[in-house]
Amino acid sequence: MDTSTQGVHMHLRLRRLLFAGLLSVSFTLTACGGGGGDADEGSTGLTGNWQAEANALLAANTANVGSTGVTCTGTMLLRFQSDGGLELSGDPVCSRGAVSGSGTIVTTARYSTSGNQLTISGAVTSGGVTIGGGTIPITFLGNGTATYSINGNTLSISFTNGSVGDVTQTWSRSGS
Repeated sequence: MDTSTQGVHMHLRLRRLLFAGLLSVSFTLTACGGGGGDADEGSTGLTGNWQAEANALLAANTANVGSTGVTCTGTMLLRFQSDGGLELSGDPVCSRGAVSGSGTIVTTARYSTSGNQLTISGAVTSGGVTIGGGTIPITFLGNGTATYSINGNTLSISFTNGSVGDVTQTWSRSGS
């Protein structure tokens, strides 16, 4: 095999490794109970803008399954609207070794709260990370029930996913 063919095979192998690592983070909240109530009101509650680094979300989502070897940069934005609408968006760049890809991820959904329970429904995610012309879908948040807490400007969302166990994502209140 000549060196140009070896280079192509190495690139494809690295692309498959990155793809496998990113697939391992493509999971969502697992429905684990009812919900109800209305979206909360006011800037001291859930309503408003929150942000988290994509790599921190990746680490939280994979903490119980071991290292995927994938790192991501970029800020993810989470917006809870007072009318019960929710949008998560971001432009992460993810890499594993020498292979990297970038993309845009947007999730829209509805949410409701009851006490410290957060229920997300109707989640639709578009986009993903593009690597070598193929787009890998990535989901940081989806349908299901979670618990949440707010301490100052920090939002913690905790849920259990059957394939990865208990997950806690941490978000910071954002002015944008």
